[in-house]
Amino acid sequence: MSNASRLAGLCAFVVSSAISACSGSPDPSISTKPANVEATPTGDISVFPDRVFVGVDDTGAAMSAAPVGLTGGSGTVSWTSSNAAVASATGNAKSGSITAKKVGTSTVTVKDGTKTATVSVTVIAYASADKATGAMEFATAKCAGCHGDSGPDITPSGLGKHTDEQILAAITDGMNPEGGDLEGGHEYTATKAIVAYLRSIAPRTDTPIKDD
Repeated sequence: MSNASRLAGLCAFVVSSAISACSGSPDPSISTKPANVEATPTGDISVFPDRVFVGVDDTGAAMSAAPVGLTGGSGTVSWTSSNAAVASATGNAKSGSITAKKVGTSTVTVKDGTKTATVSVTVIAYASADKATGAMEFATAKCAGCHGDSGPDITPSGLGKHTDEQILAAITDGMNPEGGDLEGGHEYTATKAIVAYLRSIAPRTDTPIKDD
């Protein structure tokens, strides 16, 4: 074979190999991601409820803490109050707890990496005697008969998202805070003292669920 024939054959082999390489599967060790471009975070986080009402009495003692559920948390999650003098917050990747310090408002920011969610917090003052009065009203209305461990949650994990006015209207007028009327002729004699009592009892759960 002449030198010209050998050269032509070599060129044909090189070209054929190059075409085969381009048409085959890419080398997994070679990144096709552009340089200096960060991956877009996937998913999100959300809180429920995204607003809570908690209380202090006139001695400065905090009522029960209000729990908040977190969806989508996966890493090291921080819970931070914008006004630690008004309310404090602690939590993890599944839930948090907000405790009143003094009357006022604050915003709790939940952060998981680059993802954030917020909870608005309002701290309300109650007379310390209201808790005892409210407990009597609760007993007189026989609330525990329907609101035991398996009934509708009227502890801070169920009512923490509602205002005092909404809670009292539900008890005395049967008005559902979520809209419409409550079933069963829900109309009892009570004062704001019963709200103070309900905000002072222990939450049923640390992961509140939405109302039916």
